[in-house]
Amino acid sequence: MDLNDAHVLVTGASRGVGAVLAERFTDAGARTTLVARSEEDLRGLSGRLAGSAWLSADLAEREGRDGLIACAEEKQGPLDVLVNNAG
Repeated sequence: MDLNDAHVLVTGASRGVGAVLAERFTDAGARTTLVARSEEDLRGLSGRLAGSAWLSADLAEREGRDGLIACAEEKQGPLDVLVNNAG
């Protein structure tokens, strides 16, 4: 699968499996949007991943989910891949 310039949103991206997935997608040429509750961790990871953006959200709460895709698309363009790793 060619991920070059694809927009990939990864939830639960601040650490663990989500962070590793975000790194791999970025290495494959994707534009990644990182989503998690921990703003500090997201900023650090985003700073290491060229072309990435981040959104702090608690996806257990409706407010965290409402408009998430629209916000990600504003930052990085139309979404191609969604990785639901949160929780």
